[in-house]
Amino acid sequence: MRLVFVFVTIFSCLIISCSKTNSGLLVNKEELSGTWLLQYYKGGISYSVIVPTDSVVFTFDKSGRYTSTRNDTLQDIGNFEITTVSPDDDYYGSKIVINLFSDAQITITYGISIINDSLFLRDGYSDGYEYSYARLQ
Repeated sequence: MRLVFVFVTIFSCLIISCSKTNSGLLVNKEELSGTWLLQYYKGGISYSVIVPTDSVVFTFDKSGRYTSTRNDTLQDIGNFEITTVSPDDDYYGSKIVINLFSDAQITITYGISIINDSLFLRDGYSDGYEYSYARLQ
């Protein structure tokens, strides 16, 4: 009987510790909407961590529009969509991706996750970069 009690206790602890929190796996327009300031990016061949000296900001709205500015100067504007990738595709380090459809006819895809008030975007290159943004509003 004692063994059953121990087993049930351990199993209960495992279930509680694996309870779902904001794991970054589910991202939607509501959660993404707002203004995000680039904090750092890391990656490349040397896997460097770089803290930008410029103010780089993304703003996303619930209607699916985004803007990108650098030092308060507009860099890009367009539409975005959040979607999933194939279960076999680990190219972006995430099963959830964001496609940015620039009004300048350029499409960029990033793996995306949001954990607390941090946004992470990962490009799909083997020596690519991960960008970390903090929510401003």
